[in-house]
Parts: sequence; C-alpha cells; structure tokens
Amino acid sequence: MQGWKEKLLSQAGKEVMIKAVIQSIPTYSMSVFKLPISLCKDIEAMIRKFWWGQGDSKKIHWVKWSSLCSSKSIGGMDFRDIQKFNNALLVKQVWRLIHQKDTLLYKVFSAKYFPHGSIMDASVPQKCSYAWRSILQAREVIEKCAIWRVGSGHGIDVWKHRWLPNPTYNKIVSPRRESSVSRVSELFYPNTRIWDPGKLEENFYPWEAEMKRYRSFRDLLEAVMLKSSQFRVALFCTTAWSLWQRRNRLREKQPSWNLHELGSQAKAYVVDFLNANYQPSQVSSWRAQVSWSPPTESVYKGNFDAAFFDTSGCTGVGVVFHDFQGQVITALSQKIPLVQSVELVEAMAARRALLFAKELSLFDVEIEGDCSRVLAALNMARSCSTLFGYVIDECKSLGALLCSCKFSHVRREGNRLAHALARRAVISADMDVWVESLPSDLDSVF
Repeated sequence: MQGWKEKLLSQAGKEVMIKAVIQSIPTYSMSVFKLPISLCKDIEAMIRKFWWGQGDSKKIHWVKWSSLCSSKSIGGMDFRDIQKFNNALLVKQVWRLIHQKDTLLYKVFSAKYFPHGSIMDASVPQKCSYAWRSILQAREVIEKCAIWRVGSGHGIDVWKHRWLPNPTYNKIVSPRRESSVSRVSELFYPNTRIWDPGKLEENFYPWEAEMKRYRSFRDLLEAVMLKSSQFRVALFCTTAWSLWQRRNRLREKQPSWNLHELGSQAKAYVVDFLNANYQPSQVSSWRAQVSWSPPTESVYKGNFDAAFFDTSGCTGVGVVFHDFQGQVITALSQKIPLVQSVELVEAMAARRALLFAKELSLFDVEIEGDCSRVLAALNMARSCSTLFGYVIDECKSLGALLCSCKFSHVRREGNRLAHALARRAVISADMDVWVESLPSDLDSVF
C-alpha cells in the first residue's frame, strides 16, 4: 500500500482499490483460519489511513469505520468489516460440512473428528489443527441464527435445536418431562408427517402446542383453501402464479413486472376474471328436499359431522345414534385440537362414532356422514393412500369388530343434527354426552 500513488487516485479510485485489492488479498486465509482480532484491527487501520490520507500526512477521519462498512443505501461505502467477513467465510465451511456430504472435505474431516454424528455435535479436541479449531468456532453463528426446517423430523432434537417458525422465539421453552419425546419425528402420527395433537399437548405449553407449522407450500395452500373466502383463494393462487411467471421471465432474461407490483397486478387479474365470468342470479332448479331416514329394524344409525372454529383454534365433533323408530339413543359433542384438513377431521369424527358404538355395545350399526370423500374411502376395499388414510384404516378395523357395520353418505340437509352437535362443541369444556335426550337448544333440529 505504501508504494501506491494515492495522489493520482480519486476517491472513487481509492474505493475500487480497497475493495478489489486490499480486502481481497487475505480472503483465502480468512476462509481457513480465524485471524487474531489485533491483526484485523491493523488491516482496518491501514485501510482507513489509505482512504482518508494522502501520502505520509495525517488526515482527520470524518466518519467512523462502522458507518463506512454499512450499505450504500443507508449512507455507507460497503466496505467489509474484516472480523465479520472472516466469520462469514468460516461459517460457509461449516455449512458445506453440514450439507455437502459427498465432498472430499467432508469425508476427511468427518472420518477424523465426527465419525458418528455431524459437525454441530463434534467436540473440540485438545490436539487439533488451528484450521479445524477456527471452523468449530464459527458454529456459534449457525447455532444462534439458523432454524431447522421440519421434514421427516428424524434429525431434529426437540429440546436442543431451534425449529419453531416463530420470529420471537424458535426454541422449545416447555420443561422436559421424564418420559417425553426426543426427536420431532416422534410428534407425528405413525408413518405420516401429520402432527399428533395429543403428544403436542402432553409435552408442550399450550401456545407451543397450538402453533401452526407450515412445512411446505402445500400446507400453506391447504390452510388458505380451508379458512379463506373464494376471492382470497383466487388472489393467493394468482399471486403464486405471478411469482412463478416472474421467476421464469427473469431466468430467460425477458421483461417482467417489478416485485412491488405483483400484488396489485394479481388482484387486477382476479377482478377481471370475476367480472368476465359474472352471471346474474337465476331461479335455481327444484331439488328434492333431503331428510333423515331411520335405519332398518334391529339396526342403529349413527350420524357424525365435524366443524371448524377459527377464532378458538379448535375443532368440534358431533355424533348421534337413533333406533329404527327414530328415537335418540345417545348423542355426543366433543372438542378436539385443530387439525390440518377437513377430510382428516371428518375421518376422525367417523372413528369417534365407531368408538362410541363400541362403548355403548351397539353391534349392528349404520354410520352416516355428509363428507363424500371420507365415505368413499371407507367403502373402498383397498387401503386408503391419502393423508387421512391411517384414520380410515382404523375405522375399517373398528367396523370389522362389530357384527355388522355399513357406511353411507347423506347430504347436509339429512345430517343437520350431527352438524349442530359439532357446532355446539365450541361451548364444551371437553365432551358432553346425552342419553335418550338432547340439549334443549337442539330439540327442534332433526
């Protein structure tokens, strides 16, 4: 630096010289070794002197170095903070050892320092190279900032790792019980990636158990489809399509919309589509009124239904059994934690109806509901491969234990009483059961 003719360089020329030469020279060393703090300060002192000075004369440093290292968008010069840049390069090596397991770097270091785990679990040996000790020091950055994205959950420690998608806190704060789970995969239903509400409530505080976790775009889309209006669903899908279209255009180097214009552009598309397809309301064609019909003699009919409560974050299940004369044998209204899909909670309501029949010693039953997809799965001979398939299989097993069990579908008009019981669960503490009677507010519902 002392040999450079800084008198011949403008301030812009000095900026290029600092970024392209001075701060680039130690890059290779910093990607392998942790430089001493004193050395980093000496390098920055020489850079400051070169930036503000002229020859051997001393000049006033009008702006502090941390301000010069900030982004140009907020008044800085985009100079590198040597210590932070050193940490960033070492963190990059840690990241490679976590994800790129087919490289020679990983094979050498894993065989020597962490043969039975990952670099995040490796201990600092007393005798090791300075390069390895430097890389291990960089793990603190990932441990403080990185969050696990839940997939299968086999590699995520429930109590040690950060995996909650929350901006305020992302690590479990609930106390650990003696018989608690250790891996996130143990919080799922067996052989699925669906949260088990019972295990969540058993091991965590309520606000952690009720936290909604979107592990993929599919989960987010499913939540939007369930809880949003038709216009919001169309707007969400159009916005997603616009982002995908913009990404393709940029990749092909074609003109595209600005990112801040995507929202208004998507909304305009939806409004234009709805206006173009608007049809004035017409007198609907006559449809036969559907009503509940009693079962055959010696058979008990159990109607089931489910309802979502967005405000309270829970789901209601309603079950009612009638005899062949249409008399109410028993009814049930139960509140359960919020689940991921309508079909899943409907299948769980069917399972609750079968369990209820078993508890009442009703061995000849007809189970009736208004969810066509769940009833079609219950009547299939083969195993159900949907996300709620494990509940369907359990329902079939419970039905096989009875003398006779038939699954039938009815429209909502013929299932009003079960639906009213499911809606009534919002005011229940846990579960309400009525024998040969109904609550007074449901006497008129049939």
